[in-house]
Amino acid sequence: MRCLTSLFTVLFVTVTQNLWAQPCSRVSTLPTFCISTEGEINSKDTYVNGTLEVLADDGTPGMYNGEIEIRGRGNSTWQMEKKPYRMRLKTSTNLLGLPANARNWALLANHADKTMIRNALAFEISKYLNMPYTVTYHYVDIVLNGEYKGTYLLTDHVEVREGRVDVENTEDDDPGAFLIEIDGFAESEDFYYETANHNKFTFK
Repeated sequence: MRCLTSLFTVLFVTVTQNLWAQPCSRVSTLPTFCISTEGEINSKDTYVNGTLEVLADDGTPGMYNGEIEIRGRGNSTWQMEKKPYRMRLKTSTNLLGLPANARNWALLANHADKTMIRNALAFEISKYLNMPYTVTYHYVDIVLNGEYKGTYLLTDHVEVREGRVDVENTEDDDPGAFLIEIDGFAESEDFYYETANHNKFTFK
């Protein structure tokens, strides 16, 4: 009886975990992110539970097959037909071999850029100039709940941590370093300022 109960528990957990999973296959030579969610992703504030399975060539580093949380991201880009997303993995991963062993990642839709290279080109120029920090990236295909959504740019979620914006941690009352971002939508943030030239900056 105990064995039957244990078997039922395993089967129940397995079925409920994959209840919303959709069939998914490799789309192109790029890695394919097969994302299934419990419901629609219709908010930039509220995460939706789901799963991510990465399909890629044998030997590709940083594969992932497990639970995630996902929500919308962006400002003007969130209003576009092809939506950008922010994704939080259950376990920290060097996703597709990118440097940061992290849970938080961004999926840029690049919908306004039909070449889909402008962000990547800016990142490459930043690396060429040896900037202290450059967002790392990888092109991927996205299949969301069984529907192909197109090619996206998997990038770092910009945050202060090792492998990303690795600024010095401080102790006591020393404020140390700050992460400051040029942001046209700064008014929505907790702390921001505007220069005499009307450039808006936020403190992260």
